[in-house]
Amino acid sequence: MSFYDLLKKAEQGDIISSLELAKNYYSGRGVKKDLIEAIKWFNIAAEDGSGEAEYYLANCYYFGFGVEKNYKKALDFFLRAKKHYYMDCSSMISDCIEELKLI
Repeated sequence: MSFYDLLKKAEQGDIISSLELAKNYYSGRGVKKDLIEAIKWFNIAAEDGSGEAEYYLANCYYFGFGVEKNYKKALDFFLRAKKHYYMDCSSMISDCIEELKLI
């Protein structure tokens, strides 16, 4: 699928296309790398319940990729990703809790 077809489908609300578009912007695959656009599309996919998008957003906030580091937001997104069974985020959740000095 071409970038423009992917963009069109994402703009029409297709969650899989939104996630793929975000990953393309995140990595620079087929388009100029743009973390701001990546975060925009990850947020759209996350609003529709994509655990993978939530995981990417968590990492962006944890490491400061395209956004200011924010361990609270990272923790929130890691917890959401785990809730959606994307993957076991336990170690990153622990890291966030440690950074926030919650234990």
